[in-house]
Amino acid sequence: MPTATTGRNLYTSKTIVTSALNDNETTAFEFKASNTGLMTAGQLASLGSTAAERNDVINFVRGVEGIAGFRSRNSITAGGVVRLGDIIDGQPVVVSKPFGATNDSTYNSFTSTNANRNLVYVGANDGMLHGFAIDESSAGAGDNMREVFGYVPSTVYPSLASLTKSDYGTGTPHVYSVNGALKFADVKLNNSWKTILVGGLGQGGQGYFAIDSTNSAALGTSAAVKWEWSDIQASNMGYSFGAPIIYNVRTTQNTVVPAVILSNGYQSDYDDVATGGQKTSSKESALFILNADTGALIKEIKVPSSRGLSGPSGVDVGQDGILDYVYAGDVDGKLWRFDLTATDPASFKVVTTPIFNAGSGRPITVRPAILPVYRASDSAPIGNMILFGTGQLLTNTDRTDTTEQYLFGILDKMEAEPITVPFTFSSTSLVQQSFTDVYTDSSTNTIRDGTYRKVSQNTIDLTSQTNTNLGWAIKLPTSSERLVSTPLVFDDKVLFGTGIPISAEKCLPGGSGWIIGLNPLTGSVTRKDNKSNGTEYSFIDLNGDNRSTSADKLPFSSGTSFVSGYSKNGIPTEISYVSSTSVLVGPSDPSSADNTYGDAGSVIALRESNSQSVYTGNGTASKGSVIKKQSSSGKGLSCSGTVGNDSLECEKLLGAPSPAARMSPTLWREIK
Repeated sequence: MPTATTGRNLYTSKTIVTSALNDNETTAFEFKASNTGLMTAGQLASLGSTAAERNDVINFVRGVEGIAGFRSRNSITAGGVVRLGDIIDGQPVVVSKPFGATNDSTYNSFTSTNANRNLVYVGANDGMLHGFAIDESSAGAGDNMREVFGYVPSTVYPSLASLTKSDYGTGTPHVYSVNGALKFADVKLNNSWKTILVGGLGQGGQGYFAIDSTNSAALGTSAAVKWEWSDIQASNMGYSFGAPIIYNVRTTQNTVVPAVILSNGYQSDYDDVATGGQKTSSKESALFILNADTGALIKEIKVPSSRGLSGPSGVDVGQDGILDYVYAGDVDGKLWRFDLTATDPASFKVVTTPIFNAGSGRPITVRPAILPVYRASDSAPIGNMILFGTGQLLTNTDRTDTTEQYLFGILDKMEAEPITVPFTFSSTSLVQQSFTDVYTDSSTNTIRDGTYRKVSQNTIDLTSQTNTNLGWAIKLPTSSERLVSTPLVFDDKVLFGTGIPISAEKCLPGGSGWIIGLNPLTGSVTRKDNKSNGTEYSFIDLNGDNRSTSADKLPFSSGTSFVSGYSKNGIPTEISYVSSTSVLVGPSDPSSADNTYGDAGSVIALRESNSQSVYTGNGTASKGSVIKKQSSSGKGLSCSGTVGNDSLECEKLLGAPSPAARMSPTLWREIK
């Protein structure tokens, strides 16, 4: 943790746009009072009206205590000065030994060189992204979680002075700064493997930043800051809540480049012109594709009749390291598909009609999960199952919204433009499932105490040759319940986290939630092989025997059944998956792969689909050599927390029963 005011590697940057969007320069320098001459006029104005005021704010952010008129960060509870700001929505990421998959043999050397790295990155509402070194050895026990890096993005400068106020949090409202999602990837840039970390700001600002997070040495100079993308470059860049995708995109008929794919977020019409930003006349949606190394714009894809885009999820058809399609939802409840299969980025496009419309009052603000669907009779590709939910918790008014929200599984058959019949919430092609019963157990020692949901089993088989359905929907039964965490999809189940807020204050404990486990192809009870007539199993281990048996069934009033959800005493935080196995797998349909791009896609290391936000899926695209990557089988272990609490809960989830193997996945959640 930051414990000193000197000797800290703290950096910041400024962005200068000289002409077009792709002609911008991010200049990084050390964040200290003697460098105010390197700052822009807008940055200086945000810090104060005099040199003395600006220096005081900079020194406070650096950790100096005792500045006249500024608030004290001394904590009796903590036994000293607490320089680390509050962490609310920013989930820590651990960058340890490289573990991706690629066909590039030089990656092995990169893995060996960085075998002992152990770094944690997290954004905090003290104006910074922090990087900490983990040392769990006996020799380094007193040096564990030592800060090795800090970065103050240029877009958070307007909030820095508020942090110093003596009435901060009361008369001076709490401010957000680096409060968004982080994503990292191992990419080969200029013939050298690097680990690139890209982060957003959430409510803290309108933009993203990229850091060279390869190792502690890379963090030791201002060169660690690669670029920023904000509403200085693009006026329709809004508040950056969604996590980015880091993946290859095509540049010619046989070449690719590592890229960062960003959604433009929300409220792009917010007026921050006075502090150096730009605004649009009305809310817009756009997908930005940037060069991962330089931050230069490769392509902007504007979305028609849309007012703010969720985080993106990608599809790699051939599992060759090349992005083919992107899916994202918007605040109007529309689900969009972006086509990146063209050999010229100028021809990248979005469908002119959304592939699904959930209807008014059902915003899609969390990125979807994706699963390929194949016909049962001959394994022919049918399309992609897009799994998502509706609802949002972005503004104060959202906390009192009682609009009914839903979970969805929508089959995209990859219909070519124009889409003749828009698929809407009221479509008869959508099978309605429901949570039919609730059971609470607290009376025995053989069953895990808790409250559970039972789901309906209305007939749907998307893998049948005679199927006419296009998906399923489940209404969340509790007033104000909505999706709050990113869905995770595995071979045989999808996991959702829903929240039910009751407190007007985001950071206080309160509310409740559910972890829901469903068959991704039916929206019903989990079954082996995803088939509607497959063997049922329990997605959670209720009796503690590490396997799914009839002993995991509960006596609901409507009949004994496996459960499809369990309650949380609080709103669940973001879900992450920690795998306990490292099995490498290829695509389900490798025979369809051509080799137009060869090993071009191997300049990025592939990871498990949920962690990388890119899924192996169906579609039409020129392909390269298959890269085997970590399986999304669902075997793993993790733990969960709830908003406003510092407690930690661990749960074991079960996978489909198998004669040869047993699956025991669980969830991990950041404690907020």
